[in-house]
Amino acid sequence: MTAGIPERADARANRERLLDAAVAVFAEHGIPAEMKTIAERAGVGVGTIYRNFATKDDLVAAVLLRTIDGAVALITLASEIEDPAEAVTAMIQVACDHAEANSGLFQALFSGGLPPDCVPEDRSLEFLRIVTGVIIRGQQAGVFRTDMPGEFLAAFLDAFFMAYLELRRTVPVEGTKERLSVLFLDAVRARP
Repeated sequence: MTAGIPERADARANRERLLDAAVAVFAEHGIPAEMKTIAERAGVGVGTIYRNFATKDDLVAAVLLRTIDGAVALITLASEIEDPAEAVTAMIQVACDHAEANSGLFQALFSGGLPPDCVPEDRSLEFLRIVTGVIIRGQQAGVFRTDMPGEFLAAFLDAFFMAYLELRRTVPVEGTKERLSVLFLDAVRARP
């Protein structure tokens, strides 16, 4: 889109259909899926993809940004729960659900299977900022241990999200995200 010229409604709709189709195709076939498959799923020609995204990396970056933005919105909503332990539990639940719905993309992200230019670093930092805020709030309320920095505990929680994807792949057991919540909260709760 040229700066200053509004995007047409049909062009926006095509772009959204392409992003929706790419999410579905990447979930089924992984990032190596062909652009032709994505175009077919969106009901458009391959040329429409390239009018919206110059390269496949650009499409992957747009899908990743949209997916991360969705995760940040969910985490933000969960972080607003007053009780810090309940907020952390809700964040784990929504993050695991979101990771499940976008597993192919998150697997590629966490395994380093995406081109470096596709990863929006600032959005990952936003996620950690939100989680750190809840952890620090819990530390100040005496709910979480204070012998470790809030930033460290937030990074520890981030590692739980990565563990969830691996666990659901290797040990597909009901209640995995609930078990992760219990393990994390047990590790970070303040001791009497």
